[in-house]
Amino acid sequence: MKTISTTLIELPATADGRLYGKLSDDIYSFFRLPSRATDLLTAIAIKAGYNDTIALNPSFNKARGRFTLPQMKRIAASDVVGISTITRTAPQSYELADYIKRANPKAKVIIGGPHASALPEEALLHGDIVVTNEGDHTFVELLNHMANGGDLHGILGIAFKNEAGEITRTPKRSFLTNEELSNLPFPIYSKNVLDGITHVVINTSRGCPYACEYCAVIENFGREFRFMDIERTIELIQHTLAQTRKTVFFGDDNFAASPKRAKTLLEEILNRGIKMPQADFPDRDRGTNAAGVMHRDVSLGLLFHGISDQVA
Repeated sequence: MKTISTTLIELPATADGRLYGKLSDDIYSFFRLPSRATDLLTAIAIKAGYNDTIALNPSFNKARGRFTLPQMKRIAASDVVGISTITRTAPQSYELADYIKRANPKAKVIIGGPHASALPEEALLHGDIVVTNEGDHTFVELLNHMANGGDLHGILGIAFKNEAGEITRTPKRSFLTNEELSNLPFPIYSKNVLDGITHVVINTSRGCPYACEYCAVIENFGREFRFMDIERTIELIQHTLAQTRKTVFFGDDNFAASPKRAKTLLEEILNRGIKMPQADFPDRDRGTNAAGVMHRDVSLGLLFHGISDQVA
């Protein structure tokens, strides 16, 4: 297997959409959270044998929002650079992708995340390959392609330009099953991230059973509620708390989509004597008492509560 240097990046939002613009100061920047994608993808890549894989997030550097010189050298020298985007970080992500292609034309720039998934044609103006929706399996298949060669047409869930410059989209990849979610490795956080975050994020499930027209969750993670098994979830919580005792934010799309599972998990946390520093939960309620699944003894800090449009 060819050795591949891989760098995964998630940029912070800036007020003017420039790479080194002033960091946004709004409700979304009130909390400093680790990446939902890059730290997990780093662990997945390393588990697959690609040991020279790191995640960078300049939000947690001393000069917040700016890469250090060693980080820029690492990015420019990487064989593969993966950039995770949401709409508010897309312009600066594209600026970074353009810089990478100038600095190292041989580097492969892979762009993923909700924005690129929705607008792959736009992302391909700056990157070589777009990963749509969940990239846990797709990203490793792309690294295998970079290491061993092969045909991109056989990799599900991507968009790329063929030799004629035409955009090709492969068939969608199925969302991960409960078993596949449970088999994922745990995120790897650098000291920079652990020192810089205000909350650590734990994701135990994906998707939401509802179909609100204004919500991007269904498009990106599906309408089927998928979740890790309870034992694996407990292991993830213990793994995370061993790294930091900062407030836990459960980043699930809808933590209480299955009230029975949520209650079982919280009761298991209590039964095992796991001391939670404090926990914040997201919830999208459809008129039921979803907040009732939260147990007062689990140190609930905040419940982020959304009301759906009742679309069945």
